[in-house]
Amino acid sequence: MTVRSRNTPPSVSIVVLNYNGRDIIAKCLESLRKTSYPNLRISVFDNGSTDDSREILSGRFPDVKVFSTEKNLGVTKGMNLALSKALESSDADYIVFYTNDVQVNEPSWLSSLVDIAEKDKGIGIVGCKLLYPDGTIQHAGMEFWPDRLRGKGQEGPMFSSIEDLDAVTGACFLLTRPLLLKIGGVDEVFSPYYYEDVDFCFRARKAGFKVKYAGNVTLTHSEGASISTSNEKEYALARNAIIFYRRYAPFLQTLKMAARIYARLLVRRKNARKDFSLRNLSFVSLRNLLLLPYRFLLVSSGILVGLFSYNTRKPAIFNPGSRGGGVD
Repeated sequence: MTVRSRNTPPSVSIVVLNYNGRDIIAKCLESLRKTSYPNLRISVFDNGSTDDSREILSGRFPDVKVFSTEKNLGVTKGMNLALSKALESSDADYIVFYTNDVQVNEPSWLSSLVDIAEKDKGIGIVGCKLLYPDGTIQHAGMEFWPDRLRGKGQEGPMFSSIEDLDAVTGACFLLTRPLLLKIGGVDEVFSPYYYEDVDFCFRARKAGFKVKYAGNVTLTHSEGASISTSNEKEYALARNAIIFYRRYAPFLQTLKMAARIYARLLVRRKNARKDFSLRNLSFVSLRNLLLLPYRFLLVSSGILVGLFSYNTRKPAIFNPGSRGGGVD
């Protein structure tokens, strides 16, 4: 590893996970170019896109290193490979995992995250506040138990402090190299997506690292722009929620989560950008009601699988060897 002089800022590698992001990847990278941090490298991990994402990348961003797979591995496995390639291809002090549906708001955002990490070497993860495009809060960190996704649907200026939290979102977070080399990547039992980032934060804290929330840093997140809705999504959410709760929560909390999952088969939020409340509730449409038996079986199977597989662990192990590995 190269030795950094006192006057050289820590090196940072941002790796963007992309899948079929033809309509958003260019906007994402143009936004990242606004970043004012001086010692920065940006790369893209293309997770088996079948659209013309790679052509857009090679044509418009020839200076951006692209790693890719031939098929879509899902968010969880794709995230691990993206982090692995970022570690292998540079000696960066910090790795920022970044999804293709996130936009930069302030050029100094990365400098702020690095400053927080540099002030306390016990920190392993630094997350930030994510906003919906309308400026309301999508994510301001998480607290457990009971679980609380802070700030959802509230005004942007709230939750602006810097504090230790139980978990932050993986849509964009800064990770230290020592953290990745010690605990590895996210647990692939959470494939293809959901709860892999929350479990990762819990594993980091268990290993003695702090998880920091930087409320003074805001990015805009078009939530779910790169994930299509499907039956797989509903099954994965049920299964992975139960796996996570069985690992870390009292069993009563696990039962409450299962009850919430079943309740959401019948109840919907009028405004998906706000939490459940009496004013924000509506029942499913007649069409969805006809699909209820199938969805009930789908969710039930996910819950059962989650109950019996919560102790299965498959975190990636990172041992960076040669530099510059990967497929263009």
